[in-house]
Amino acid sequence: MVVWLILAALIILGLAASLTVAAARRSEPRGGHRARPWPRRPALPGAPSPPPPAPMTEREFPMTAAPAPRLDPYAGLPDNHVLVAAPKVTLPNGDTVTVTEWLRRHHPAGEKMLMDVVMEMYRRAAGVPEVADYLRDADMSTLPRHFHAVLTVMTSQGLTAGLARRMGSAHADVRNSAGQPITSGIFDAVFATLAGILTENGIPGKTLGQIAETAGPLRAEIARDPAPVI
Repeated sequence: MVVWLILAALIILGLAASLTVAAARRSEPRGGHRARPWPRRPALPGAPSPPPPAPMTEREFPMTAAPAPRLDPYAGLPDNHVLVAAPKVTLPNGDTVTVTEWLRRHHPAGEKMLMDVVMEMYRRAAGVPEVADYLRDADMSTLPRHFHAVLTVMTSQGLTAGLARRMGSAHADVRNSAGQPITSGIFDAVFATLAGILTENGIPGKTLGQIAETAGPLRAEIARDPAPVI
């Protein structure tokens, strides 16, 4: 009986040794490739943290602040596709009319109010250096009239894909003195100024919210932010 136990123990030890050798051979590199290291174990409490990996060099991962390429966010949509419906004003009797109709019939300044808003917006823009820098080469004798025409269409018919595209094309080559295109920050600052002036001129808050819905589609066409730096 003792002999059988001794033989069994020797067989078990032999198998264990064979498995150890086989595992060692499998872990050796083959074909000149470095063996894949085992995952590191979590550091014990109080143990020093391993040094962080070296940052990538510019050659390994180029960093750029160039504007992202301009793409048509509404590709495939016809020009007459309405992105944002014309904003409406609710009258005391519950009826709703477009902003243009409301100005014509109910505002003391009439439709002239929109041109007054446009002129005031450009006057305030000229007082903000970051915004005024984009207007230094603009023809201020025609620019307000063009923007007034756009504002009139937006407040009477709504914002269409075609109008958004035309706005994008009209602003595609606008640059400041540093050669930078219009960014989201500049766009939002100008749009906030416009909203403030509309409020001062009696546009109801609910209607102003509808006008603000055009900001997203127009920003997508006009603004070009620098490519993200990773």
